[in-house]
Amino acid sequence: TEVNTDAEVNEAAALKSNATTISLPSVRVPFALDSAQYEQILTTLARLMPAYHTPIERIIETEDEMFPTGTTILLISPLQTLSENTIDLLLERRRRGNDVHIVLVGDREEEMPDTADFPVYAIGGKEKWNELIRTAGDESGTIGNSSTPLQLD
Repeated sequence: TEVNTDAEVNEAAALKSNATTISLPSVRVPFALDSAQYEQILTTLARLMPAYHTPIERIIETEDEMFPTGTTILLISPLQTLSENTIDLLLERRRRGNDVHIVLVGDREEEMPDTADFPVYAIGGKEKWNELIRTAGDESGTIGNSSTPLQLD
């Protein structure tokens, strides 16, 4: 029997390009209390790559099972694209029992969006990002062991 997989391949490509499915995050950082934990978290975040180009508002609205009560939401967003609609959706998530923190990426010369009273961490633009990348890891390339302390503002 001959099976034609072209339709399956095309369907999978169409689903991915239309971002009709959203997968749960698969990155884990183990719990720890040592001084390297902060750097481990930042390094892990720096290595994340988006799989889909789905507006964050759509994910927050449609993926309730991703945010059960008690979940901490860490939104990482460029300064220039954080919208009032996103903040409103995050306020709704907080009313439903989620803890929300926002990390803003971008040069501080840009006007800060209204972030209600959420904890906000501004990590700067390209220069700060490049500094974080350079300091991640030690001489042997081991993540979480550099001698340079990292700190969000």
